[in-house]
Amino acid sequence: MVREDGHSEIMEAQWVFEENDLVHASNVDQISMKRDKDGNYSFMDDAYHYYVVINTKGMHHASRFFIGGRKRDSDTAKRRMAWYGQVPPR
Repeated sequence: MVREDGHSEIMEAQWVFEENDLVHASNVDQISMKRDKDGNYSFMDDAYHYYVVINTKGMHHASRFFIGGRKRDSDTAKRRMAWYGQVPPR
């Protein structure tokens, strides 16, 4: 996925399915991180779980829950993304 600031992210999909000529995928194993002024990454002090569902039309939905279960927020947006990997034939 290409972010607004131009950097890219690669996410592994634990769940992928095809329906009506769309591929849908989810990633549920991310913990929030931050980047310092030198470009090094570390986990945030108020870290949260980050759950993502995307599809090949560019739909990106994310829900965030603080460690401990309290919901942080959710959003749905259209994003530019590239897909790679194997999707089994019908």
